[in-house]
Amino acid sequence: MGDSTGLRLSALAIVALSLVGALTARLWVLTAVEGESAIEAAEANRIRTIHIQAPRGRIFDTNRMILVDNQQVRQLRVDTRTVDETVEYDEDARNEVYTRLAEALTLAGVATEDDPCPDCETPSEPWELEDVTTALEENFIGAFIPTPIADDVPEELEIAIAERQQEFPGIDIERVAVRHYPHGSLAAHVLGYVGRLTEEELEREDVAESPKPYAPTDEIGKTGIEASYEPWLRGVPGERVIEVDAEGDIVREVSYDPPQPGFDVVLDLDLRVQALLENQLTATAEANDAPGAAAVVMDPRDGGIVAMASYPTYNPQDFVDGLSTEEYAALTADDSGFPLSNKAISGVYAPGSTFKPVT
Repeated sequence: MGDSTGLRLSALAIVALSLVGALTARLWVLTAVEGESAIEAAEANRIRTIHIQAPRGRIFDTNRMILVDNQQVRQLRVDTRTVDETVEYDEDARNEVYTRLAEALTLAGVATEDDPCPDCETPSEPWELEDVTTALEENFIGAFIPTPIADDVPEELEIAIAERQQEFPGIDIERVAVRHYPHGSLAAHVLGYVGRLTEEELEREDVAESPKPYAPTDEIGKTGIEASYEPWLRGVPGERVIEVDAEGDIVREVSYDPPQPGFDVVLDLDLRVQALLENQLTATAEANDAPGAAAVVMDPRDGGIVAMASYPTYNPQDFVDGLSTEEYAALTADDSGFPLSNKAISGVYAPGSTFKPVT
């Protein structure tokens, strides 16, 4: 009897020692081997970093006349977290909020993304619940950043939203800087346009290794000067670091580094000569029923480009809010004359009379 009890106690002691040994080994692994990564993971769950895009530099002509600027507009944004918390994550209640928002946007005369006439005084298509939810999905930036769904909304809507916050929880209107082309299509091919980064652009070496880090929601120069001088025109992004609790609610702001605007660029281009050249080129092309035309004016002293025009042309301002499928199709159709192509530098032409002296 005594031997049996002693054997059981010995077995129990071995099991206990094995468990303590296993716990000690695991504790050593967590502290000595995986300690640093565990701390980083815990910190990542507690700290959130919010990327803030910086205003781009301006573009001037040789006489310091503004060619491209940044314009303050009213941007309607939706904080989906606040909406969900206010309606206690009830889908029907959430949809009621978004339906009220759609009705307010329609009454304010704000055009939907797919409206065939976005610049008309009265939009041809009213906002629906689906338009709001689609805009939220397509423009989602992050859980802690309000999602923009409409730009350049009227002041009347801003006042209405502010006065009826109980009906529009988590919805506000903020003044933001967007690219502005004050002369419309003038010098469009020279200046180019900006647009949101694509996955391919994010993987480019100059973007991935840029000292001014890009976020997937940032804009980048797509063509013309906007693209060629991207490293200078692009500003230094800002950064807001916040601390959140276990439920993801903001506890406090840890730090804030404001964004720094990009550098301004001055061109050899003369806006007055550019306007004369484009008017003459358009008149000549239309008189001869030409599908396309191009012209360049250079300074013979230093080779500076005083004016450069390509016909037909486009308005870079249309790209600021994004083109609809129909608008892009019209610009790239076979009978469009390919207005997005700068025929002055990308066209392939026979040498013509300028080559005769050689022969």
